[in-house]
Amino acid sequence: MIKHTFAILTATLSLATAAAEPIWTSIRPAECTPLTRAASGKMADDYQHCKGMGGWQLWAGSADSQPASWLLLGRGQTMWNTHTLLTNPQRWGQFAGLGADKVEWQQQGGMATGLIFRVNGQQDDGRKQSRLVALKLTPQAVQYCGDADTIAGARALLAQDQCSTPLPAQPVQCLHQAPGAAGCQ
Repeated sequence: MIKHTFAILTATLSLATAAAEPIWTSIRPAECTPLTRAASGKMADDYQHCKGMGGWQLWAGSADSQPASWLLLGRGQTMWNTHTLLTNPQRWGQFAGLGADKVEWQQQGGMATGLIFRVNGQQDDGRKQSRLVALKLTPQAVQYCGDADTIAGARALLAQDQCSTPLPAQPVQCLHQAPGAAGCQ
């Protein structure tokens, strides 16, 4: 009986530890595959298809061949775009963009449940700021949970599970369409 209880306790602790282990993937252009969306009189957005996790696809997006500025997350035929979230100068300042070469995936049982990534910006007075964004991932939605100064703070936002701001969704095929195509942002 003691042996059986010990085995269950060990298995439970192993699962809890595995669930807590984050996975990092690169969003460096050299480690991602380029994908250029067609332009129709507007700036072309360049996308890099990067390594995803647990059924999720990941693209780093940039406008006009600038450094990566936002992320798109895809699952099945739907993708969620962080562009609107990251182009808010009141929150991030001017020139907001991705501030690190990797993202952190939170997982449970091999399924991605959260994503943390760094955003850098500049205030009107020239001060630079850097924050970690926490997104909750479910098969049906991606939600903004908040942003924090530290990785521990971003992880805590995901653990609190009080995420309520959904990111805009659109069909994955919009990556291959001209900006403004029907149903695409």
